[in-house]
Amino acid sequence: MAKMFVPDLSKHEIRILDAGAGTGILVSALVGRLRRDGYTGKISVTCYENDMKVMDILVSNLERLKSDAGIQYTIRCESYILSQEFESKGLFANGVDTYDMIIGNPPYLKISKDAPEAKAMPSVCHGAPNLYFLFFAMGIRNLADGQELIGQELTEQNCNKIVDKWIR
Repeated sequence: MAKMFVPDLSKHEIRILDAGAGTGILVSALVGRLRRDGYTGKISVTCYENDMKVMDILVSNLERLKSDAGIQYTIRCESYILSQEFESKGLFANGVDTYDMIIGNPPYLKISKDAPEAKAMPSVCHGAPNLYFLFFAMGIRNLADGQELIGQELTEQNCNKIVDKWIR
């Protein structure tokens, strides 16, 4: 996935979001690629992870990146989707944290219409919602102008129709 990004190596700072970081392997690969490609600027990483079973490994990997690649990082031990107000501010809201690169590797998990995540984003929950799509909707919101969100394709036709409505 790190190879899919087209970074602007002339930027003073690159802000990376990994909204479902797991052990941090994807952000590690991306940071490694940036440094190998000659990027010498500041790299700030924000990782969301709420699975405490992987937290020690995530911290260890980010500490290694801090030591080896000079990154700054923040770990948010909470649900990425529930961490921000979506409905009142809309998809293209001002005043939200934005990132230059967003790693989109969220879980593909169907959720109930009554799940907290679905209730937090009713304008994008149609039919049987899934966390994968909600991650991408929130990711679009956190994307800085002209920057990249990379992940697997959204394959459900209903999801594609909703995304098309937002970006046109």
